[in-house]
Amino acid sequence: MKIIVIGATGRVGSTVVSKLMANKDIEVYAGARHPKKVPVAPNVTPFKINLHDTKDEIKEALPEAGKLIFAAGSGGKDLLQVDLNGAVKVMKAAEEKGILRFIMLSSKGSLTPDLFSGKKTIPAG
Repeated sequence: MKIIVIGATGRVGSTVVSKLMANKDIEVYAGARHPKKVPVAPNVTPFKINLHDTKDEIKEALPEAGKLIFAAGSGGKDLLQVDLNGAVKVMKAAEEKGILRFIMLSSKGSLTPDLFSGKKTIPAG
């Protein structure tokens, strides 16, 4: 099985890559801005991807695979270009490339779970 992970060096993506690479039957294609930071393993192939690129450039960068996990995020620094437009471009490129499964993950709120538990209220304004 071949799985692409976009955002492979981030908080969520690096965890996904480490879990997937433990299964030697899975070929992991780890996409990141800095692919040299991707963990080394026999079944992990790092590749460079820039979510500021065009959809066609992203499509060209994507390896052949049946599944894609999108775990990239800007940490609030570049919401429109990475978190929104980057995700949409990857989604469209994956569809055009024939990737059958697209999973999108986020760590939004994971460091502040009380904000979403009903125990605390979010200040207005």
